[in-house]
Amino acid sequence: MVPHFMAHFRLMLLATASVIFCTPLAAASAQEKIEQGWREFRFLSLELAEQAFQEALELELTPEQVVEAKMGLAMSLQYPESGRDLQKAEAIYRDILSMDPAVEVQALLSSNLADLHLARGETDQALALFNELINTSLNSVIGQDALRRKIHLEGGPYGSETSRRMADEAAERIRDLEWTRERPRLLPVLHDQIGLMYFWLGAYEEAAYHFEQMTLIGSAETTSYGSQSSMLYRLAKLYENELNDAAKAGHFYRRLIVEYPNSNMAYYSLEQAVALGSISREEVQTLNLSGMTADILDDLFSTADRGGR
Repeated sequence: MVPHFMAHFRLMLLATASVIFCTPLAAASAQEKIEQGWREFRFLSLELAEQAFQEALELELTPEQVVEAKMGLAMSLQYPESGRDLQKAEAIYRDILSMDPAVEVQALLSSNLADLHLARGETDQALALFNELINTSLNSVIGQDALRRKIHLEGGPYGSETSRRMADEAAERIRDLEWTRERPRLLPVLHDQIGLMYFWLGAYEEAAYHFEQMTLIGSAETTSYGSQSSMLYRLAKLYENELNDAAKAGHFYRRLIVEYPNSNMAYYSLEQAVALGSISREEVQTLNLSGMTADILDDLFSTADRGGR
C-alpha cells in the first residue's frame, strides 16, 4: 500500500492536476475513460487506474487528453500498491516532456520525477528538481511541496547549525507568498515545520511566530480540527513555560476553548484561561459548553478569584 503520508500529498497533487487538465467536453467517451482513471487513482486502485488510462490512449484523443492520459498512466505505474515500474513511468514522463506540455504540467511532471529519483536513491537529482520548482513555482502546492521535501532532505538534525540555516532560508522563502483562508496550499504545513526547527534550536520567539501563522493561515477545514487545536495548546504552553508571557498564554488558551471547544484539551485550557484572566464568566456562559453547569462555573471562577491555578 502507498504510505499514508505519500498518499496524502499525491492526492493534493492530484487535486492540482484536476485544475491543470481542464479538457473540453469534446471526445466525451475518451474523457470519461480518463476521469475513470483518476477516480481509481484517487482510491488507490492503481491497477484499475492503469487499465483505464491505457484504454483511453487507444481512443481518439485531443493533444491535451493524450498528455493527461499519459500522465495518469505514468503516475499509476509509479505509485502502485505493491512493486514499481519506475523505468516505464520515467519513459512516459520523458515522452510527455518531448510534447512540450503546459508549464503547469511540466511542474507536476518534475515533482513526480523527483519522487522517482528518491525511490532510486538519487538524492542529488531529486534536489535539483526540487530547487527548480522552488525557484519557479513556489506559489503552488507543487512548489511548496518541493520546499517541504528539501527541508526534510537537507535540514539536518533538529538543533543543528544546518537546521538553523534551512529554517532561516525557508522562512524567507515563504514570507511574502500569496494565500487565502480558503486556499492556503501547504503554507500551514511549512509554518509548522519551520516552527519546530526553531523550537528545537531554542529560538522560541521565532517558533511562536510560525506556529501562530499555522493557526491563522490554516483552519479545521484545510488542515484538521485536531492539528489546529493542538497547535493552539502548544502556543499557550510555549508562552507560559518558555517565554513567560501570561497574557499571550491566556490568549491562546482562550482561542482554543472558543474556536475548538470539542478538543480533548478544552477543559484544561478553560481552567487556564480563567486563571489567567483571559476569559470572563459571561463569555464562558455564551459558549454553551456541554456539561458546563452553574456549579462548575462557580468553582472555576471562585478558584481563580482565590488565585488558584
